[in-house]
Amino acid sequence: MKNNNRLLALAVICLLSIGSTIISSCNGSPNSIDPTGANKYLLQAYLLRDMERNIAVSRVFFRQNNNPVPSGPVDIDTTRLDFVQISGLFQKEYATASGIDTGLHSLKLQDEGSTILNSNLLMTGDFNINVSSPPNRIYTGGGSVVVDVSTASANSSGYIFAAVKVGQEYTGAGWAGLVPALSSSGTFPPSVFQDTANNLITGTYYIYMYSFRGAPRIDSIDTDFPTVLPDSVFLDNLNTSTITGAFGTITISRHDSIIVQQL
Repeated sequence: MKNNNRLLALAVICLLSIGSTIISSCNGSPNSIDPTGANKYLLQAYLLRDMERNIAVSRVFFRQNNNPVPSGPVDIDTTRLDFVQISGLFQKEYATASGIDTGLHSLKLQDEGSTILNSNLLMTGDFNINVSSPPNRIYTGGGSVVVDVSTASANSSGYIFAAVKVGQEYTGAGWAGLVPALSSSGTFPPSVFQDTANNLITGTYYIYMYSFRGAPRIDSIDTDFPTVLPDSVFLDNLNTSTITGAFGTITISRHDSIIVQQL
């Protein structure tokens, strides 16, 4: 009799266990995180102020399992970003650079009513640059081309310096490098202004600097900037059990210029 009772109890436990599994499976959210991390969300985002063109943009690349999360919503402060089907981005474009103030902003990501991320970003401020070498801004292959931050950018954690031939800006062309830590000057390698045979590529070049904080990166976009961005400069700065990726803020300076010519 005891054996029969034991068998009955085991059967009940098994049925309850199976029932619990079925209920859990049926009620589970399609966006719940699985222990392998396969369902983690991916974020790449930036707030950008472009002093050269006097515009500002907020762009957010937000995906799960490599699929867009079009319902969102995604908010910057109290502004709800629009989802653009063609690019798969949430974004907002502002008529002037002042559309995004220097200072603290919030980024909130949701998916079907669940908050995935609620974080803050510090927008970097306006700043000025100056080509200090060559002093006459005419480069003939001797010496160095050096650009300096002449007035600092508020909230900046670093600078990028960049060059592009006039007429090729905002096309993914040009060159860019990271200003060394604790420095506000960038010295261009001679190869920036040479072809593969080390001959000067003559013409007028625009010189820029970008002030950044965090990791403002969206891998699928390179035309928001006058030049390419340096490889691997913005590493992921977000990694939780729910979401991974990179986000930050960036301000583009007004250009200075040099003329590259043969002696």
